[in-house]
Formats: sequence, C-alpha cells, structure tokens
Amino acid sequence: MVGTIGHHWTIFSAQTSGQLHPSAREVRAPMARTPTSSNSAAQRTAAFAVRQITAAELAVRPGLVPAWGRFLRELQVITMTGEVLDRIDEGI
Repeated sequence: MVGTIGHHWTIFSAQTSGQLHPSAREVRAPMARTPTSSNSAAQRTAAFAVRQITAAELAVRPGLVPAWGRFLRELQVITMTGEVLDRIDEGI
C-alpha cells in the first residue's frame, strides 16, 4: 500500500464481554455496537442529513459516521436503502 492515499479498513464481527481498553493514542471515540444500536445510529444520521434534527440534537445523541453506513449495509448489519445513504453522503 505504499504510495496510496486514504484508509484501509478491516471490519470484524465478534462477541465480547467486559470493558474496552483501547489505546488513547490510536482511538478517538471507542465503542461497541450491536445491530440494533447501529441501526438506531444510522437512522439519526439519516434524520440529520434530511434536516429532521439539528447538529445540536445529533451532538447530544450521535449518529453513525457516514462512511460506516455503506460498510454496515453491505455486511447486512443495518437496514437502509441506497437512496437514504446517498442523502447522507450529500447532506453531511
């Protein structure tokens, strides 16, 4: 990957227990998500993209980082149409 620009992400699915102990140097906002919480977060992001909620409301209860929407849809973790994902991409 020498010379490429961008990210190379690998997504894992796992069952876990206990607390997260991420490296503060490498992880800004760690979280574990279930399919239910991922769908809920995706819906919040969609609501923000179509101006149903404000940035302040989204900050109180954050949504899904837009880039994750397509990954999680492809993996069948969230249920969201391509049209809604397009609106998220356009609106944020």
